[in-house]
Amino acid sequence: MPSPAPISNLTNPHDESFRDHLSDEAEDSLLERWTKLGEAVLAHGVTTEAHIGEMTALARSEQDQIKRKLRRTAKVFRHSQSKH
Repeated sequence: MPSPAPISNLTNPHDESFRDHLSDEAEDSLLERWTKLGEAVLAHGVTTEAHIGEMTALARSEQDQIKRKLRRTAKVFRHSQSKH
């Protein structure tokens, strides 16, 4: 049985740094998008065509946001690797 992680590792993961945190604006935007998605799910008791269309649009919007962030991250990573 592996030994439990020290308390300091639980509260401060070693691979997490301050620059990885979202700004307040980005965090608010992220929270707003997820709230809209959650409200859309909870607002409808029975699934309808309109509900499916709304959920699809919200999911695609979220997917586009994620893809843009991944592209920026990949670009920065490739750029940093080319310097070595």
